[in-house]
Amino acid sequence: MHLHEEIKGEETRFGEREHIETVFHDCYERLSNAGLRPVAYRGGHYAYAPFMNEVLAKYEIYADFSCCSGMNFPEHEAVWTKAPLSASYLPEDPRADWSG
Repeated sequence: MHLHEEIKGEETRFGEREHIETVFHDCYERLSNAGLRPVAYRGGHYAYAPFMNEVLAKYEIYADFSCCSGMNFPEHEAVWTKAPLSASYLPEDPRADWSG
């Protein structure tokens, strides 16, 4: 799944949990109704708000490809300043230092 929740020429809505959960659920249902089972996620603009861990787990999606090591665009929820260059499990708080 890949959401693009931005307001053209302004900002993104990736930090708005209620909005993202509604859009995510709708997208998941559409894919499921078409016979597809989503297994991975990537936020548009590499966005990943800390609450996304819970949202993905709720839908049994355990692979996220939003990480962009070194990126720092808090206005887009794309804060990857401490992310490693190779794959790792997401920490409880994606904004925290990574280990593993």
